[in-house]
Amino acid sequence: KYKLLQCYGPYEGTWRHHGMENTLMNLYAEPEYMDEMFEGITRVTIETLDYAMEMKLDVDGIWLIEDMGSTRSSLFSPQTYRERLKPFHKRISETSKKYGLSLFIHSCGEITNLLPDIIDAGFDVVQPLQADTTMNVVDLKARFGDKVTFFGNIDCRKMAQGQDAIKAELLTKLIPAMKDGGYIYHS
Repeated sequence: KYKLLQCYGPYEGTWRHHGMENTLMNLYAEPEYMDEMFEGITRVTIETLDYAMEMKLDVDGIWLIEDMGSTRSSLFSPQTYRERLKPFHKRISETSKKYGLSLFIHSCGEITNLLPDIIDAGFDVVQPLQADTTMNVVDLKARFGDKVTFFGNIDCRKMAQGQDAIKAELLTKLIPAMKDGGYIYHS
C-alpha cells in the first residue's frame, strides 16, 4: 500500500479562504500580501509534516492540492507561478525530500505551461492531467517523461461510451503512457 498525506498547497489554501477572485486579483495587485498568506499555509504544512514524521506517521508521500488551471489555460502566467508560488513549493519539496517522501501535485485544468517550473520545484508526480483540456499524456511523456511521473488523463466520458470508445482511449493513451514507466492509470 502506498500512503499519502493530503493537504492544500499555498495557492489552494489561500483561495479557499480569501476567495478565488480576490486571490487572482491580489496576485497582481498586492503580491506581497499574497506572499504573506502563502507563507502562512506553507509554514503550517511544513510544521504539520515535521510533527507527523516526529510521531512516526507511516506515509510514503505528500499529496498537495493546487488547482491552478481552467479548461483552457493556467489561471496565471508561468512568470507569476515562478515569482509567487514556486518558492513555497520548493520549500515543501525540500521538506518532503528530507524525509524521503514523494511529492504529488494535483491541479485541475490546463497547466502544461507551468509544468517545467512545477517539475523544477521538486514535484515527483503530476495529477490529474484533466482530459477535457488540451493536455495529452502521450505528448507530455514525450516532453517531460524522464523528469516526472504522470497520473491520469484517461477520459471518464469515454468509459460511458461503450467498449469501442474505451478500447480507443486505452490504446491511444494508456499503452503509450505506460511505456518505460512513469505513468499511473487514473481517469
